[in-house]
Amino acid sequence: MTTGTFTVFENATIELNGTQIGYIRVQKPNHKFGDTSRPDIAAGLGSPSVVVEEYSVDPFDRDRPSPSATYSATSKIFNCDVSALANQEQYFGYIVKDATIIGETSGAVATVTSVDLNSDNWGDLIGAFFFSTNVCWSKAVSAPPGLSTM
Repeated sequence: MTTGTFTVFENATIELNGTQIGYIRVQKPNHKFGDTSRPDIAAGLGSPSVVVEEYSVDPFDRDRPSPSATYSATSKIFNCDVSALANQEQYFGYIVKDATIIGETSGAVATVTSVDLNSDNWGDLIGAFFFSTNVCWSKAVSAPPGLSTM
């Protein structure tokens, strides 16, 4: 965190050098998968299946305990609502190192220091893809570095 504290479920913009490259919803730091308001996307493949699954250890450092349910001024991870990003049209974009995440209601600011794909202790990896199309560019989002717009 650079300043402030994010509020769970607030919206946030992602900016790079003053240009908006994304719009996301903040999720709890310990949230892995699922949504109590959408049982159709319940977590877990085996029995018993749960509606919401939380991380049992920190996916970025397995020697640390699981992340908390809220953000603090010393939070080291940021969790985007991947289900909202994948399923709700108002959310879009991508993330790169040195981007800035700005909470819409809290005013919290965080700078991205690392962009890594890490599985949890079960080997699960959850994410979303950003496909460059003319629809995305019409939202005033610039292309990710290294991609052509054809």
